[in-house]
Amino acid sequence: MPSQRTRQRQVLSLAAFMLCATSLIGCTNSHQEWMDNAETRWNGIRSAAMLDMAKGQFEAGALDQAEKTINEAAAVDASNPQLHLMAGRICLERGQLERAYRLFELSKELDGNNAETYYYQGVVLQRWHQHEAALDVYKKAYELEADKANRMLAVAETYVALDRPEDAIALLEEKKFYFDQNAGLRAMLGHLYSMKNEHRLAVENFRQATMLDPENIRYQEELALAQVAANAHADAVHTLKLLLDRPEYSDRNDLKRSLASAEASLGRLDAARQIYIGLTRQDPTNTADWIRLGEICWKTEDLGGALIAANRAITLAPQRHEGYLLSGLVWQKREKFENALEMFDRAAELAPQDSTPLILRGISLQKTDRKAAAAEAYTEALKRNPEDVRAQRLLAQIDTN
Repeated sequence: MPSQRTRQRQVLSLAAFMLCATSLIGCTNSHQEWMDNAETRWNGIRSAAMLDMAKGQFEAGALDQAEKTINEAAAVDASNPQLHLMAGRICLERGQLERAYRLFELSKELDGNNAETYYYQGVVLQRWHQHEAALDVYKKAYELEADKANRMLAVAETYVALDRPEDAIALLEEKKFYFDQNAGLRAMLGHLYSMKNEHRLAVENFRQATMLDPENIRYQEELALAQVAANAHADAVHTLKLLLDRPEYSDRNDLKRSLASAEASLGRLDAARQIYIGLTRQDPTNTADWIRLGEICWKTEDLGGALIAANRAITLAPQRHEGYLLSGLVWQKREKFENALEMFDRAAELAPQDSTPLILRGISLQKTDRKAAAAEAYTEALKRNPEDVRAQRLLAQIDTN
């Protein structure tokens, strides 16, 4: 029988063996865990690098390459929410809205605090005209990144889409000085104030936008149009001339018309006339330009020019009343009253709601001493517009004579 000392040695030896075996097993497990973690880290590094590559390809417009890179990255590490976000953006760029939305949802499930995911979901929802839902996700994106102006601008734009311009203005005005270097914010306020016919506020905001981003010519154009609407004609002339001097704007006939309007409002009718002469030479088929040229010629007592313009307007658009009205004015001024009456009658026929042709008819009849017929013309004018002060006054003068 083994002695007590021998049994103690055996127990100690067994304990030592067990301890060594346990240590070996623990070492094996730790090594495996380290290996697994290393592989996870390596996959994360690879997917991040491939994500950067895909972003570069996306920005360059190589959508097919970007999609291939993203798919390869997702095969390495599908747990990366940024990969699904990038894949969604590729689909969004292609107009694959349903697929894009599902990818954004997947990205959001993996990371619910990524503002970009909410933002691009808002873009999809807006394209689906689901503006209320878009507003919710845009607000979430703005909540997560309150220091990014484009998040706030998306909220404001959605307010406008929901016909809530006052909410948009309140939001933008509140953050106007926080984002004191953001030209887009000022430009949006300019548009909103223009919508509300608060043109001077629009001018002020567009002016600030042009100062913050002087290279953005679009802001200068919007400033010019706001100046015209605000009757700031001298400023409008200055801004419009600067624009039209630029090669890319030299053929903008709409801006030339705005310039002519501003010049005319300042009493510079010769300058306005020269602009319209140029426009009619450039496009002889534009009826509106001939009518406006004729009106300016009439105001400057260029009766020949007014009659030429009126006749061109009648030829181009025989169903518009303005050419006949203008022609009648010229014939009336030249005391060719029968010709004038013929033109006024045709204008009255083509514009059955307008009292002006009948008033001018009445004046021609008075000048040929046909007071009864003139009174009938004024009475008919008042039937068309009972508030017409001119017709009331002229009719009263006939009654008192």
